[in-house]
Parts: sequence; structure tokens; C-alpha cells
Amino acid sequence: MDQIISDIGNNYVYIIVDETTDPRGLSIANLLIGKLDGTPSKSYLVACKELESTNYETICQFINSSLKIFPDIEQKVLLLISDAGTYMIKAAKTLKIFFPKLIHITCMAHAVNRVLEKIRELYPDINK
Repeated sequence: MDQIISDIGNNYVYIIVDETTDPRGLSIANLLIGKLDGTPSKSYLVACKELESTNYETICQFINSSLKIFPDIEQKVLLLISDAGTYMIKAAKTLKIFFPKLIHITCMAHAVNRVLEKIRELYPDINK
């Protein structure tokens, strides 16, 4: 983890959060971080945790506790990338209290998937 903290340095960062259900039915949250310094950089997985429940509060707690290892992170988080789930949108709004420069954007792949799901709903013969 020291190498990740060193690589991030004093740069602004983006974070990516996603929640999934594993084969046993457990909710697993993942948090990635990457630096925003004008050059291509890689994302680092900094936390992976089982959540007792999936809601905006548990996501906020997960993100806050996972980022505490980074010095002065509150002013450095500029972007939060997530899916467009209702609880993720509410979590992003809540996190602005702790990360005042945060801008929330949703993953384009998730947005396209939601459009396609709506098309399938409107035109059920598509799947035949």
C-alpha cells in the first residue's frame, strides 16, 4: 500500500466504486483509485470488502474508511465513477460533505446497459 500512496503523491485523484454479488450471494464492494496528473495512469484496487447490506450509508462508510490511509485526501478527490444505481447517486451526494470538490459521473457502459434494458422491456420480441 505504501507504493500506491507514494505513486498517488500529492495529485488530485479519481475513485471508482462498484458493488457486486459473489457466487455465495454476498455483497462485495470494490474501490479503485487513480491519479489525475494529465498523463495516462493505472488504477489501483485499494479496498475490497463484504457489505452487510447495500445502501448509500454502507457505500459512504466503505469509501471514507478506505481512503483514510491517503494524506489530506479530502481536498484531492475530484471524480467519483460508479454505476447509476439510486443508492450510488445518493452516496455521491452525501460524500460531497467530506470531499467538497467531488464530481460524480456514471460509467458509460452502465448507462448504455440501462438504455438497452429499457428497449428490451418495450419490445419483448427482441429476445426471441
